[in-house]
Amino acid sequence: MIAFDTNVVVRLLVADDERQRAAAEQLLAQAIGREERVLLTDIVLCELDWVLRSSYRVPGPERLATLRELADDPIFAFEDPRRLRAALGAVAAGRGELADHLLSLHARAADASTTYTFDRRLGDAPGFTVVA
Repeated sequence: MIAFDTNVVVRLLVADDERQRAAAEQLLAQAIGREERVLLTDIVLCELDWVLRSSYRVPGPERLATLRELADDPIFAFEDPRRLRAALGAVAAGRGELADHLLSLHARAADASTTYTFDRRLGDAPGFTVVA
């Protein structure tokens, strides 16, 4: 298995630098040729979501669809696929961003009873308690 940093994944998805995109595509093709999976860590996925939102102004539904496509692609491996799917489901329910839900799910896996936040959007989301 190999792993990709956020900027490599961004180059695969966004055609803003053809040289880097070609290099990223070559890396992916080589991994496929070796039947080697590519790890996308939770941090990479959070950064990817943030970059697509803030730098490229990709709307939420498109970002969610892109993240789901990555999650469904067998070439990619993830730290915890069930956790990723749960976080994507929470995002689809309209409560918060991917980073919010992965953070909360990581905390629960470490036996935290809740994740305190000032983000009112997460008030009814499982695993969060809004600080008044």
